[in-house]
Amino acid sequence: MALFPSKQTEIDRVYKEHGPKEISKKDFYELVGYAVTPTDDSPFPFLYIDVFAKPDDRFRRNYTERLEVSQMAEPGLELEEGDEAKQGGVKRGSRFEEDAASQKTRKRRKKNGQP
Repeated sequence: MALFPSKQTEIDRVYKEHGPKEISKKDFYELVGYAVTPTDDSPFPFLYIDVFAKPDDRFRRNYTERLEVSQMAEPGLELEEGDEAKQGGVKRGSRFEEDAASQKTRKRRKKNGQP
């Protein structure tokens, strides 16, 4: 299933049908917000949900970037009021933003032959 930028009611429906139960609805909004926020590398991103995969492999940004849902279950950053995915942004400093940055660093190091 692919989810592109959507209204909150659609995100609520997807959370109810496919959302991981170990994270809150607000954290799911953050996950969706991160997944659908355009970047220079990905101008038309989407959240891909593999409903047949193991829970740790179920959510991806596009088809290539695996999103770690288990890290959302830990206490940490909370969304502030008005910072939901329906407004098209991921909160700066979010766990997904940090994970994406570390993945890019790992890919760049691997490409350059660094450990």
